[in-house]
Amino acid sequence: MAGSRSRDRTPNDAGRALGPRARATRERLLAVTAALLAERGLRGASVAEIARRAGTSAATFYQYFPGVDAATLELARRTAAGMPAILEAARGSFAGAEGLARARDLVTRFVDLWDAHHPVLRIRNHAAEEGDRRFRRERREAFRPLLDTLLAQLPPPDGTGYHPAAAAAALAIVLEVAGAYHRELATLGIPRDALIETCARIFVEQGTF
Repeated sequence: MAGSRSRDRTPNDAGRALGPRARATRERLLAVTAALLAERGLRGASVAEIARRAGTSAATFYQYFPGVDAATLELARRTAAGMPAILEAARGSFAGAEGLARARDLVTRFVDLWDAHHPVLRIRNHAAEEGDRRFRRERREAFRPLLDTLLAQLPPPDGTGYHPAAAAAALAIVLEVAGAYHRELATLGIPRDALIETCARIFVEQGTF
């Protein structure tokens, strides 16, 4: 970096620095991709449609991304910006009234993250389950700090078969399910607030292991 110029690298720009206009174009393409994914999903989003809506050409799109999946992967990476607040809420004991309040805050922040990025996170998880190594790695890297933070709050093994790493994974799964499926669960008569409260109490219960 020279002076105050920042260098913004992408998987398809061969390491070249992007100027203000190029960065603006790239951000516009990502914003349009996110909107189209919300409408049609990954299989329904095409480079031609993204370029048309962004007011540019397919050739311009390919200057920044090899394909729609690569742009989607970049959007998935950006959801990590919401993780520091979640990790902060995950630090500390979940015991007692104070712990329950912390657990409510944690679950709420996680659900809010999913609400803000639901189409992208859903596609990330689906692609990971289908075996796409890029999305699998992205999901793993996104979850690792959360697992480590939860694990640090849990008691050590006690000889009963309880495994703290397994407990941390189970709690992370509780968060993921609450975030990913609370809308569908609402159609079954499970309100968002009730789901958050119940999940929070599951976190409190972990202190009794």
